[in-house]
Amino acid sequence: MSMPLSFRLYRITGLFLVLLLVTGTSACNFGGNGNPTPQGTNFLYVSPTKNNTNDCLSKATACQMINTALSKAVDGDTIFVAPGTYPEQVSIGKNITITGTGSQPSAVVIDGKHQYQVLSAGCMACTKAISVSNLTI
Repeated sequence: MSMPLSFRLYRITGLFLVLLLVTGTSACNFGGNGNPTPQGTNFLYVSPTKNNTNDCLSKATACQMINTALSKAVDGDTIFVAPGTYPEQVSIGKNITITGTGSQPSAVVIDGKHQYQVLSAGCMACTKAISVSNLTI
């Protein structure tokens, strides 16, 4: 999605100053320092023994797959992944944190269905703040 831009020129003591006003929203939301700005602060939960029709908003209503939680997440959210094996390929295109909740990284495994790419992260248009921790890929 492209961002609509508007430009304004101001004359200040013989010099031109270009003021760029960015309006609207896009997949990349930048703060004053040029880094992505998180929007959400939700916690979502994933467990291999749960159901993908759940809302992922609590341990009791956890989703079964990481990708299901990712589809419900917004920038800035955290996804907690319960111990188990997740046979899926995970593609992350949001400012997101994914954390395994096992006692060690080997307790949470994303096996990617034995395919070439198990985890992909980022987007073509901007830099994403992505954190993946305490799990095995």
